[in-house]
Amino acid sequence: MLDISSTHFDQRLANMQAELKTLLKTHLGDNASHPLISRLTEHDTNVENLVADLSEEMDLTVYQRELTQLNDIAAARERIREGTFGVCVDCQAPIGVQRLEAYPTAKRCLSCQVIQEQRLSARNIG
Repeated sequence: MLDISSTHFDQRLANMQAELKTLLKTHLGDNASHPLISRLTEHDTNVENLVADLSEEMDLTVYQRELTQLNDIAAARERIREGTFGVCVDCQAPIGVQRLEAYPTAKRCLSCQVIQEQRLSARNIG
């Protein structure tokens, strides 16, 4: 675990999550009677189930980025609760504070992220 305040990052992630939920509510028309609107308003919503339901309801190609971000935020907040936030999932090295400040949902250190992107790029080419 990093020598940084997990509370700071948890609050940033919570704010990001709230902004995305507000954006998605707007896209749904902010219709109070819509069943997904109330779920987007809840604080302890199971984000994975919510994203799956939203995926069925909304045009995925338009909202894929927001839905992916919601999943990434939920995963980062889970790592905070587990005490593994700020630790690379691949090499277990600390993720730099500057990287986390810029990208609070980062799950890999910069070196491992570069390797991951090269792998994905090679798959797309071949």
